[in-house]
Amino acid sequence: MFDDYHWQPECTEAQEDKFQQWKGGLATSIIGSKQKLVVIESGAGTEIPSVRCLTESMDTDIIRINPRESLISIPVGGLEALLEIDKLISYSGAESC
Repeated sequence: MFDDYHWQPECTEAQEDKFQQWKGGLATSIIGSKQKLVVIESGAGTEIPSVRCLTESMDTDIIRINPRESLISIPVGGLEALLEIDKLISYSGAESC
């Protein structure tokens, strides 16, 4: 992949199979519940748009973490953003008890 002559497609194919199984079961697990899927996309730029195309095709809310291109403005690196999101989730969960 991308001029990597040591790339082994079997691993990618196995990951794709697992993803498709998860995605297929997702619709049945969410139907009838109050849950909603939110995709957190980290570092998926526009130069290689495959990840962006996939998340946009899922017809759900997207939190895009990218210092240059974002829907929800989180102009920091992926790890920093995820740590901040975790703090917010942990804090809001503590408040609801």
